[in-house]
Amino acid sequence: MIDLRCSCGKTYHADDSHLGKSLRCTECGRILKVEASLAPPQAESVTRPPAARGPLSKPATIDVGRRRRKRKGEAWTALAAMGFVALVIFVVDFCVPWLRARLAAPAPVPACAVGRKPERPATGSRIKPDEGTSGGSSLEITNGSDLDAAVRLVDNFTNRASRFVYVRAKEKQLLNAIEPGSYSLRYASGSDWTEACLDFLRDEDLEEFEEPVTFRAGYISTWTVSLNPVPEGTAKTRKIDRKRFLEGDR
Repeated sequence: MIDLRCSCGKTYHADDSHLGKSLRCTECGRILKVEASLAPPQAESVTRPPAARGPLSKPATIDVGRRRRKRKGEAWTALAAMGFVALVIFVVDFCVPWLRARLAAPAPVPACAVGRKPERPATGSRIKPDEGTSGGSSLEITNGSDLDAAVRLVDNFTNRASRFVYVRAKEKQLLNAIEPGSYSLRYASGSDWTEACLDFLRDEDLEEFEEPVTFRAGYISTWTVSLNPVPEGTAKTRKIDRKRFLEGDR
């Protein structure tokens, strides 16, 4: 059976024996040709086998907390290394010299100090009586160091000490009535002064000012000297031995 459908909507049924013939639509008069109806081809369904599934992989995740802990651990490691280096520097620069000083054999005690205790005279104490006290000039001595000092003002003409005084650390002393002349200024600094030896038994250092201290006749003048370096200071000193320090008095 062949079904024919006119454009006007009228439907006709023809037997297969009328195949190739024509008929007129009774509604609109249109000529319809009897042809075999072509059924639209059915799409072939293809069934694909399920794809093989491997092990499921988890999505990549970033552990922020773990990274922070790692960075913090690295920072602490670097800080500990810096602390260790600082400790080594401290031990090398301070502890080792201190330990060596402690372990070093004590200096032999001179015969003049045997049985005597170290002294610390007051600032201005005369180690030797003054000489040449008829002048009008003055000398102010400032000891800004951490060590006491024994200061000798030596007359370059007689080579004898016009003044020999004790000046404690961080103190000053004014010497008056100095006569005109040229003088050398020498001093010993240290700890544990022993007057019988005219010597410091510990940390002694002997120095002399390079330029003489001059007091001119007919003038009254005051000199000011410092036994320690000071800003804008111009006086220079040089190292001397004990023979030079006590020269003229022994």
